[in-house]
Amino acid sequence: MKTTGKSECPRRCAARRAAQRGLSLMEVLTATVVLAVGASGLGVLQAGALRDSREALQRTEAIVLASDMLERVRANPGGGHAAGLGDGPGAGPSCVFVECDPVQLAQFDVATWKCRLGAWSQAAACDALRAGGALLPEGQAGLPEGDGAVAVDADGRVRVTVAWRAGAERRRELVVASRI
Repeated sequence: MKTTGKSECPRRCAARRAAQRGLSLMEVLTATVVLAVGASGLGVLQAGALRDSREALQRTEAIVLASDMLERVRANPGGGHAAGLGDGPGAGPSCVFVECDPVQLAQFDVATWKCRLGAWSQAAACDALRAGGALLPEGQAGLPEGDGAVAVDADGRVRVTVAWRAGAERRRELVVASRI
């Protein structure tokens, strides 16, 4: 037999290459599973980041509300600011357009603060303060189930507590203490 120098491999190799084109079903299934696991992992990370972001926003709002009440107590130290967790906003005078004495101003400060916390935003006293221009119009929700307490000692120590629900079962509490 005479050889021409050409090998038969190009025909056989071409046949092998044609048989190996494309992906097998197992390769496609494996790639699909890997992508699905990666996508679900990203979804879990996104949900966690969203939850953490919401809790950070709530904590920031609690700090702002606690600092606001602390500054109101400093501005009116003899007013007798006092409120407990679970106490609703009192129906005191509106000190927006009229001059109030220190006790009335303290009652007004506590009432507007309680309305801004969230749990009491639908109370009748809050509606009256809203109508009188002391609060923003409806839509300022505050913290979820937000409530607060203010305690002023005889020696000038102030303790402001803001409590709220951060999730289905988690209750958060922020305490700011200072001396006036």
